Amino acid sequence: MRKKLLLMIVVAVLAVSIPVTIALIHQAYEPSNGGTADVPTDTPTTDPTLTILSMTEGNILVMKAGTDNWIETQVGMSLKVGDTIKSGSNSSAEITFFDGSTIELDADTQVEVASLNVTGTGSKTIGLKQTIGTTISRVTKLVDSSSSYEIETPACVAAVRGSVMIVDVIADGTTWVTNSRGDIWVITDGVELQIPEGRKCIVISGQLPQLVPTSYGGGGGGGGGGGFSPNPDIEITKLADRTQAHEGDTITYTYTVDNPGNVPLSSVSVTDDRIEGIIYQSGDTDNDGTLDTNETWIFAAAYNVTADDDSPLVNTAAAAGTYAGSATIIDWDTASVDILRPAIALDKTASPTEAYEGDTITYTYTITNAGNTPLSAIFVTDNEIEDVVYQSGDANEDEILDMDESWIFTADYITNVEDAGPLVNTATAYGTDALEWTVESEEATASVDILRPAVALDKTADPTEAYEGDTITYTYTMTNAGNTPLSAISVTDDEIEDITYQSGDTSEDEILDLDETWVFAASYTITAEDTSPLVNTATTYGTDALGRQVNAQASASVTIIVDIPTYGIKIELTWDTDNTDMDAHLIRPLGRYGHEIDDCHWLNENPDWGLPGVTEDNPSLNGDFLYGYGPEIITLEQPYEQGTYRYKVNYQNDHGLGPSIATVRVWINDAMVREYSKEMSNEEIWDCCSIDWPSGEVTPAEG
Repeated sequence: MRKKLLLMIVVAVLAVSIPVTIALIHQAYEPSNGGTADVPTDTPTTDPTLTILSMTEGNILVMKAGTDNWIETQVGMSLKVGDTIKSGSNSSAEITFFDGSTIELDADTQVEVASLNVTGTGSKTIGLKQTIGTTISRVTKLVDSSSSYEIETPACVAAVRGSVMIVDVIADGTTWVTNSRGDIWVITDGVELQIPEGRKCIVISGQLPQLVPTSYGGGGGGGGGGGFSPNPDIEITKLADRTQAHEGDTITYTYTVDNPGNVPLSSVSVTDDRIEGIIYQSGDTDNDGTLDTNETWIFAAAYNVTADDDSPLVNTAAAAGTYAGSATIIDWDTASVDILRPAIALDKTASPTEAYEGDTITYTYTITNAGNTPLSAIFVTDNEIEDVVYQSGDANEDEILDMDESWIFTADYITNVEDAGPLVNTATAYGTDALEWTVESEEATASVDILRPAVALDKTADPTEAYEGDTITYTYTMTNAGNTPLSAISVTDDEIEDITYQSGDTSEDEILDLDETWVFAASYTITAEDTSPLVNTATTYGTDALGRQVNAQASASVTIIVDIPTYGIKIELTWDTDNTDMDAHLIRPLGRYGHEIDDCHWLNENPDWGLPGVTEDNPSLNGDFLYGYGPEIITLEQPYEQGTYRYKVNYQNDHGLGPSIATVRVWINDAMVREYSKEMSNEEIWDCCSIDWPSGEVTPAEG
């Protein structure tokens, strides 16, 4: 329980005649410690509001106007508007104003000089701000209504007109005003309360001013020794039904009001700075509405905790009662409830962050208390792992996650063929507060790239058919068939040494990315030692980020063409005059020139000379060239008939262009063996040569 007083008031002290000897500023005076002190000689004598620090004892500091530093004081120091004086423990000071009024500062008191003024008509104004401590003001009589002496506190403004007044201010602003001599009135919100001489008034914010009770009989105030002395008093005890709660919970408060005095109290009420509806429950045993000295009254109220409430939630209740219409007696008590806002945070990391199938990943889970209350029953779940094990962090080994602790858990996981890349798994941490409310963290994830390196190779040859001595160009096309970039790309070939990079590294970083296609090329010349088909194999290599090398192979096949005879007899006719027509004639053994079967010529380009249904033993003319040059070629792949084959040339039509030179070339079994030339005239028939078969001997028929 504690007595609390807080209010804004105006204290008006009516004019009284107080003999005061005005201290002259430039005269010596007698300090309270018995010594003397002179006003400094450098004090301006022309300042009509000269105010000085006339006495100090112990630790007295001053903060000059416009600064923020406290400095030591000395007796005789002049004070200006805005200066602040502060007395320490077991210290005191006195300020003498320009009109001879004084104010004494007790220990632990702080006062600021707010205003000092003298008008042309002689009106005087002295204004002070007292934030804490005790002061005693001795004010000279103010002769006109325009003059004032005021002390402003957090709860009131006390105005004095020639009197002695004591002002006490505590840390929360509650103010007591004591009338040591004179007539003083307390005015609050238009309600006036006279403070009799020798009495004290308490000022509480939001309430009417109240006289502090005093005993009757004995001492000043009348009565006689041995008479009854009324001693009104009230006492409140406030309790909450719980010491901890969550947002949304309902707290029930019980208020127990007792009368420890010796007189009944009426108009008893209970208020709470956070709750409006406080309800009387029981205790008025005689139902007279008066709190008797043998009664205990019970009140109750409920409060729903909100998100705006601080923790601890401290609210204050006041019990008030009145005795015989006198001032109200008040007592206060508080109750404190811890508002629990449990929260837990989780951070998850993986090591390593790149791995292969079958590798072990170690996950580390770091748990912290993100709320305002300890948590127990801490555990972690992971959607891919069953056994997550505590490692460290419980500094006091009480199995409670305190707000300043970080707990570490770990777990191992072996990657497998079913794991996607990247492997992302999710963990959640849980904890329970003192009210058995379980909270869970936001999900924490860690990502591990599961490397599945692979490279693909395609190899092509151009041409795919060639002769001995021909050059083959090989093209090697590489792609990334895995899920991770590859470096150190190379290609080898079991038949070729020099394979050259051509294109594909679009980012120019020497890394085969997943979307790139690299091309290499090489050349090879076919030799006599090569067999058909020529098949050679290439291998490409690449290395991933963890140093694992992968490879792929590809082959290409080239057919080597060997010179095997494709025909037994081949005869070619050409001539050197354009727009002329010569005709070739091959006559079978014993056949006749110009015969429709025996003579292979332009009228009978493919006669049947061999076995029925066989084409290879029949001659074939490639065409009839009517306007010059040829060539007219007759081939007989597999001569069936043995004997002498004859070859003739007919200059069919010179079209008026005259003679032309005819040239005949003869091949036997793919080898050219004879060449003949003759200048021929229009319609001339040249009996060129004969061929004996199967010997293949060629004989010219005429020169």
